[in-house]
Amino acid sequence: METSTRMPVLQNPRHEAFARARARGVTLDAAYEMAGFAPGNGHASRLASRPKVAERIGELIVAGEQAAGADSRTVIAALLRLDEAAPTVANPVAIQEARLALQDVCNLLNELEEVRGIERNRIIRERKKAALRQEIARNRQDPPETARFA
Repeated sequence: METSTRMPVLQNPRHEAFARARARGVTLDAAYEMAGFAPGNGHASRLASRPKVAERIGELIVAGEQAAGADSRTVIAALLRLDEAAPTVANPVAIQEARLALQDVCNLLNELEEVRGIERNRIIRERKKAALRQEIARNRQDPPETARFA
């Protein structure tokens, strides 16, 4: 029987949340706080350097890079191929593992889309703020003429 080389989810849910945030590119301190730890105590780098946490972050980064090239049609097509191949495969566990791996890819794609959406919204907000600041600066330079009363 073929064994999977995938690392399982970290047993500590906060460590797993930290690893997932780091894999998405969140800074050490922000990921630490997002995972539910107290901010500002400098323990984020210590957690990131724990072997299992570091390995999990690396695994999630690689999985995200691999998933970035895929889209929902690719995942659906792969699931359909698995469904077609299932009756001919002697080892149902292998099919189950492959299906679970594809579901992980699908979940990563959804997370990636969510992060892209959040980033897109942040960029839009920043552009609107910059445009508003420019307009305010222009108005300060060219104040409207007011009637003078003598």
